[in-house]
Parts: sequence; C-alpha cells; structure tokens
Amino acid sequence: ALLTIPIAAQNGAKKPPKDGAGKGEWRHYGGDGGSTKYSPLDQINKENAGKLKVAWTWDSPDLPLQKENRMLSSFANEATPLMIGGKLYTSTSLSQAASIDAATGQTIWTFNPEAYKAGRPANLGFVHRGVAHWTDGKQERIFMGTAYAYLWAIDAKTGKPVAEFGEGGKVNLAKAIPLAVNSRNY
Repeated sequence: ALLTIPIAAQNGAKKPPKDGAGKGEWRHYGGDGGSTKYSPLDQINKENAGKLKVAWTWDSPDLPLQKENRMLSSFANEATPLMIGGKLYTSTSLSQAASIDAATGQTIWTFNPEAYKAGRPANLGFVHRGVAHWTDGKQERIFMGTAYAYLWAIDAKTGKPVAEFGEGGKVNLAKAIPLAVNSRNY
C-alpha cells in the first residue's frame, strides 16, 4: 500500500482561492477549512512532471495484519494525508493512524484501535478517508473516526490516545442514538 501525497490543482480557476493550503502544508482533508482542494505550490508543473522520481515509499501497517488474515483485505487506500510541520498524518483502510516524516518516509508512530476486530464493515468494507488535526498552539491532536462509530483523539506527538478525551481516548458516537448498533466495544 503506497502512500500518495496530494497535489491539488486550481481546477481552471483564474485566481486561486484566498484560503488555499499554503506554506507546503495540507492541514485539512480538503486542503483548508473551506475544502478548496487548492495548493499554491508550483514546483511541479507540466514541464517537469515527467521527470519526477520516487523519493520514498511507505508501507501501511495494515500489510502484516492482512497477510495473517485475508478477511482483512481491502481494495483501496483512499485516505488523504495531512501535511503539518514536516509530518504526514494518515489513516489506513483498517482504521489505523500513522505519523510519517515527510522528508524521509520513516514512520514516527502508528496507532491501532483494532477496529477491524469488530468485523468487516457493511458499507464498502475496509475503507477509511483520513484524519483531522487540531491544535491550541501547545497541544496537538489527531482525530479519527472508525467504521463502528467511535471517535478517537490521539496525541499528535506520541501517537497515544488522549486519556482525558471520552473514555480512554475514545467517544462512542452512537451511544445517544436510540437503537443504534456500533459495538462489539471497539
């Protein structure tokens, strides 16, 4: 499973949006809070795109799990990584999260909530779209939802669940919904 770094285009816009992702970062799923999917970066263009070479690749922590159990296979990795402060934050098809050094491709940490133990999700199977980032300038959190309606808060520096968030770092989002089924307690 190869990680692909998103490169947004202007989509034919004459003037770039004011709030597009800047400074080489991609801080939100859609590039910025307005989901413009725009980046002002211009190092890669039609003249040099054909000369690009792979700088590094990254193997998903899902691979060993999927080797052990074919029922955990997924047909696609659809996450959009965030790029913040020289680190990429991403999720995997099996709802794991990872922090990756953007310059080297080395894994900084991984977090595995073991959501896959609840079984294959009924929708499209094991698919995950990404994570969210929050900071107050001192603390940084990565938020990740799972297929079984749990929201995790993960310390962006350590990859550990934020103990004071919900119960041990997670909140059951279906708890207050009558007749909701999410559980097996993952």
